[in-house]
Amino acid sequence: MESKKLPDSSFEESLKSDIIFNSGDRKIVQLRMKKDAILPDHHSPVDTCLLVIQGEICFNMGGKDYLLSENMFLNFLAMEKHSVKCIEDSVFLLYR
Repeated sequence: MESKKLPDSSFEESLKSDIIFNSGDRKIVQLRMKKDAILPDHHSPVDTCLLVIQGEICFNMGGKDYLLSENMFLNFLAMEKHSVKCIEDSVFLLYR
């Protein structure tokens, strides 16, 4: 067993991602986005859970907006087209 600390959550870049855990079939990715940054429409190849650690984001899927802030999470299925807009500097985790 090994414990690790999350990567620095500074906001020097508009969008930064780090893989913080990878076991082959499971992965946890930390994303840091600056206020007003946009992650355009895309999809995940696997079912995913998004957990907001800091800040607030607008997650759009199927034409519907979901405002997510600290300690809120959302699950979505593989291949569902979605986008993210940062309302304020934000850090969130993707469990896939």
